[in-house]
Amino acid sequence: MSSNNYPIVSALIFAIVALGHLTRLLQRWPVQLGPWSVPMSISWIGLPIAALLAVWGFMESGS
Repeated sequence: MSSNNYPIVSALIFAIVALGHLTRLLQRWPVQLGPWSVPMSISWIGLPIAALLAVWGFMESGS
């Protein structure tokens, strides 16, 4: 097991999260957490954060 596994796995998880935010924004999927309706602005904030963390993880892994 190499030391590059952690950044790669982290980057893949953040990339999946970013794709989830992007899909939600494009499809306009509503999200409901109990009585609270999650606004689309959360995905607008989460998308670049998750994407940047994914890029950072891939850069750290050397991929």
